Amino acid sequence: MKNYTAFENDVVMEDIWAWAHAAGFADLHLAVFSTDTHHVSLADFNAVVAGGEALDAYTRKVRGFLGGHRTFFLVKGGQPARDSREREGLRGEISVRLERTELQAGEPIRGQATVQNVGTATWLPGSTPAGGVNLGAHLRQRDGQPIDVDFARVMLERRTAPGDAQTVTFTIASPPAGDYLLEFDLVSERVGWFEMNGSPTATVPISVR
Repeated sequence: MKNYTAFENDVVMEDIWAWAHAAGFADLHLAVFSTDTHHVSLADFNAVVAGGEALDAYTRKVRGFLGGHRTFFLVKGGQPARDSREREGLRGEISVRLERTELQAGEPIRGQATVQNVGTATWLPGSTPAGGVNLGAHLRQRDGQPIDVDFARVMLERRTAPGDAQTVTFTIASPPAGDYLLEFDLVSERVGWFEMNGSPTATVPISVR
């Protein structure tokens, strides 16, 4: 094969599949596509959609491209493990206890939370940039209107498999004087809040004087 001016030994997919199968992979998929742009007129585009010679011409171009390119994917056996980098399977239960719900101005909010993974995806540690699971807090008015949906984060230090739970203690800064609702929800960073999956939140009223 020749690609980017580099001469390489031929890649024989049958050999790769034999080696991969012997190593325990369950399947091999090859991508049929071309990265070469293929511009056509409006009439030819409609002819491609309809089939016929215009489509055959594109097929010949793709075949030429595939003659020197192999993009393949090896598939492990069994069901793929699901984790918190994807939204599917993210559900949790939250229990929160605050040391005090009546606070003086400037006094931090201290408490303890227990979170349990009741979904089907493993939660990655909260420090994971994309897909790490943490406990977040929304600050709301007493009537439920949002003030700050990213009011605070409580980091979960370790992986949490389905069925597992962990308990964390936390200290977060209090808001200005007033009466509020502090709503706790689990969040997979850069993926989404668990409430979007129907997961229940935990709400605690607080007052700052």
